[in-house]
Amino acid sequence: MIGGALVLGLLIGLGAWGSYEAVTAFVTTNAFCTSCHEMQTVADEYQHRIHFSNPAGVRAQCADCHVPKPFVARILHMIGATRDLVGHLTGVINTPAKFEAHRLDMAKRVWVEMTANGSLGCRSCHAFEAMDFAHQTPKASLAMHVTMPAGTSCISCHKGISHHLPPVTAASFAEAMATISAATSATAGAALTSTTSKKLFLTSDAATSGAPPSDDTAGGTLLPGSTVTVTAVRGTTVQISLAGWQQNEVPRAVYALRGQRILTAALTPAAIAQLQLGSDETDPDTAIVWRKVTLIAWITADGMVAAQQELWDGVADIYAAACGSCHALTPPAAYTANQWIGTANAMRQNVALDDDQYRLLVKYLQLNARDTARAN
Repeated sequence: MIGGALVLGLLIGLGAWGSYEAVTAFVTTNAFCTSCHEMQTVADEYQHRIHFSNPAGVRAQCADCHVPKPFVARILHMIGATRDLVGHLTGVINTPAKFEAHRLDMAKRVWVEMTANGSLGCRSCHAFEAMDFAHQTPKASLAMHVTMPAGTSCISCHKGISHHLPPVTAASFAEAMATISAATSATAGAALTSTTSKKLFLTSDAATSGAPPSDDTAGGTLLPGSTVTVTAVRGTTVQISLAGWQQNEVPRAVYALRGQRILTAALTPAAIAQLQLGSDETDPDTAIVWRKVTLIAWITADGMVAAQQELWDGVADIYAAACGSCHALTPPAAYTANQWIGTANAMRQNVALDDDQYRLLVKYLQLNARDTARAN
């Protein structure tokens, strides 16, 4: 009797499992995934990409990329996917205009999920150990050798490989940076990072007057992506301590790190005269003499960000969208900080960003380069 009960239980379990597998197989087909009319946009994009049509004739299905194969990960994904049903019923993206308005948010959710699971969907077909690097371009081979051993998720470099990336314009970038900086409240001791170029003033009165500074009160320019420490607050202006490195015989430029041309500020003669000088250090690779310097100056508080990680995450999204729409994204660690200057400049004409936004993007790449502290 016990044996019969076990057999019956086993049959019921197998039937339930078979039903689950049948349902899963159905809801992960391309036909089901694109049955809602709002998905026609991504379906059309996919049909013009390498995962749909390629020399090998191997076609990836929607589920191959978006539904993890391990059982637990698949269950969690299917539960989370129910939000798509809610979106369908409420018409969140039921027009092309609405779809484009939400494209970045939708893309970010997919990127976060794929980053968290190490791009399981990609790795179910692509294996690093099976790659023939001799048939890759030198640039692609270098990028793979840098990122794969470090465990970098595939989606970190290959955003936009199957669907259009969210469009990036100077206006959308400016809006994103303004939103981040608006939440910042300057306090003494806080570390703030600039999102735009800012005038440096040598006196509080010059900073608050709104009038053009004189030769003896103008301090120069603080460049985008530069981090300073607040030492005092006066209304809408703040006194800052700007620390960096100065190259021997190039007194006007202050750099973030010794030996790397990550520009922090451009100074006036009056500001140079007020620099607090540290000891000299010689770069062993170039024999160039560098000096640690600090400047106390004033700036207006607008355009500054305390949430630095949020700032750099935002710039990383812009990098993915602006530079990953034409080719696989080059990881920042593929080049040194100094190499990124020329590399980015060669591609500048292809991105619709203004000068400050371009400088902020380059600063992000330099601070995450192969030879900097932020490199992964």
